Amino acid sequence: LQYSHIESSSYVTSLNQAVEGGTDRQVTGQVGVDLGVALTFGDVVVVPGIRGAYVRDFQQIKGAVDQDYFDLGAFIAFASGNFTFGAEGSVWVGNNDADSRSVRAFASVRF
Repeated sequence: LQYSHIESSSYVTSLNQAVEGGTDRQVTGQVGVDLGVALTFGDVVVVPGIRGAYVRDFQQIKGAVDQDYFDLGAFIAFASGNFTFGAEGSVWVGNNDADSRSVRAFASVRF
């Protein structure tokens, strides 16, 4: 479960329209699975995989409706010695309130 508490300040748009600030609260629960396989090429390990999760968005905003959707993605990681790097991408499917597409690169060094 994840709880988000987001506060926004009032502002004026470029069309000179005032937008009031407010507070949004959201509780999101998800359950999913990552499937990958480690492939070894000499001293390099490559791990390609896919992941998927069912997400339940429990709306805390007055008048909003709870959402059910899926968070689907793919990843690839490379490791050699103390160095690991890779990338992953994900997309939300079935969410009527918002679209999300993301790509992330990562790297780590162990000492």
